[in-house]
Amino acid sequence: TLKGYVRNPDTGRIIEQGGKPLTVEKNFTPSGEQGEVELMFSLDAVALEGEKVVITEELYRGEIELTRHDELHDPDQTISVLIGDLTVTKSIAADEIHWEHGNPVFLIRVTGITEGGNTCTFPHLFCFERDFVEKNTTDAGEVSLSHTFQGIPVSRSYRVEEVKVSRYCLGSVTGNGSHVQIIKNSGEGSCYAAGAEVNLAAEPNGTEVVFKNKKTNDGWLGHSSWVRNVILSDIP
Repeated sequence: TLKGYVRNPDTGRIIEQGGKPLTVEKNFTPSGEQGEVELMFSLDAVALEGEKVVITEELYRGEIELTRHDELHDPDQTISVLIGDLTVTKSIAADEIHWEHGNPVFLIRVTGITEGGNTCTFPHLFCFERDFVEKNTTDAGEVSLSHTFQGIPVSRSYRVEEVKVSRYCLGSVTGNGSHVQIIKNSGEGSCYAAGAEVNLAAEPNGTEVVFKNKKTNDGWLGHSSWVRNVILSDIP
């Protein structure tokens, strides 16, 4: 008989749902010295959203325990429940940068409602610094920065958007799968440019959204110009 338990990896306690411990056992007859036995757990994954659990096992012959696997921090036995990652990449043309006017800065916001019904917002600021640009510009003249939002709750509709900035417009948005849908317009009057909607439940790991920007003008190019940045009120 193989017995399995869903445990909290920090305390070792068996997790309970509905007043009952998350355990399962299966009787089987070995067909050889080596083999595999599959255990199926019935649980409410939404109630464990964002948590890590570990599966421990005990093997019995009758009432005699033969062996056990109860390492609480074994990565092969650890499961992240409804957790994923999302990478956002920002790309611009290096020869369009005028360093006298500061580092090009772009703000990305990821928002969505998780499987557990919670609203999440994850911002990230991309800042292109001169030393990085000079060392990482490609032969095509582009330079990119990437950021991965790791360990975020899964959502079927994460909205990935970029705040509009002076001098640059959004040239293109691309994703690496059918679970990434491009949003061509965020609405009139919005401070956000076009973006993408990501179904992270379909692909919890390895999703990437790429924003490519292009220079539209060199306004306030004189070194004596004074520029005032205005933050619109609908940014949370």
